[in-house]
Amino acid sequence: GDLVGRFAEVSVFCDGCNWHRCPIHFRAHTTGGDPGHGLTRQGAALQVAKDRRIREALRARGFKVLAFWEHDIARDAAKCARAIMEALKR
Repeated sequence: GDLVGRFAEVSVFCDGCNWHRCPIHFRAHTTGGDPGHGLTRQGAALQVAKDRRIREALRARGFKVLAFWEHDIARDAAKCARAIMEALKR
């Protein structure tokens, strides 16, 4: 994850809308991915599959996994921070 608290077994992912195939903002490119603008549909599908494998592996090890979209963090970072703090309390 982007942030991992081993002592609390919490992993936090901050997913960019173009790189992690946000259902609201993802716009695929028809040619090779541009590092500043996102991925092709195939590249994004591979990234989503990788995300899923990593998150499932963390859950299997007992981690609580939190994931936030880039647009959610931008809209209300305090709300995301509260969710992280709540997960750390458990």
